[in-house]
Amino acid sequence: MKEFRSKRGFTLIELLVVIAIIAILAAILFPVFESARENGRATRCMSNMKQINNAAIQYADDNGGKFVALNFCGDPWSINWDHNAFKSSALYPYISKTKNILKCPSDTRKSTIITPGGAEREYKFSYTLNGWVTWRVEHYPDFMYSDYPSGLKDPVIRASKDGFPVSWFRYPSRTVTFVDEHTDFRTYKEGPRVNDGLFVFDDHTTDRHNGMANVMYLDGHAGRLRGHLEWDTAKDKYGRFIFHSNNN
Repeated sequence: MKEFRSKRGFTLIELLVVIAIIAILAAILFPVFESARENGRATRCMSNMKQINNAAIQYADDNGGKFVALNFCGDPWSINWDHNAFKSSALYPYISKTKNILKCPSDTRKSTIITPGGAEREYKFSYTLNGWVTWRVEHYPDFMYSDYPSGLKDPVIRASKDGFPVSWFRYPSRTVTFVDEHTDFRTYKEGPRVNDGLFVFDDHTTDRHNGMANVMYLDGHAGRLRGHLEWDTAKDKYGRFIFHSNNN
């Protein structure tokens, strides 16, 4: 006598349960995978910034201990990191020709900048120079605008011409040099972008890397800070200004 086995399949309820379990697992795991991918992009971003920072430090070693000036990329009023200007900049000889070294891998902005002459130019940069390591801001009590020679009292003019002496900074391990800056949405017709190559006043750190931003320091080491920290007001846990302090 032949045995007949039941060929019963899944019921609709069982299938729905399986689908629900898969959906729950996906909802749990996808953010984990995305966070892991973002950590990888953050690491590549930090590698880019390390090369740029090391280049600036080497430049200072070769130029009388003066850090790169605001105008190191060839434009008189801001650091425009587009590749054409960068090839004639002070840092270019020190940096490997790595593709997209000036742009964070997580920065997906696609826009252009309008030059002072009215020309449209694509830019590809995410990292900006801390105004504190240039002449863009006063450095009390030793370097004040009133002490500048005639014709150089405008801080932007001075910043675009002269490198600031590295020896003035008493705590290189706390002196921020380059910042992964937050996109500026304020008044730019050409779309959201970093407004220029300088990190100063009301500029903020980015939050692209799981809420954090990469930063570089004058002693050569790399670090991370919380996103949306403002240059003017951000302080560390000891009450010291993060981006513009020379105090103990």
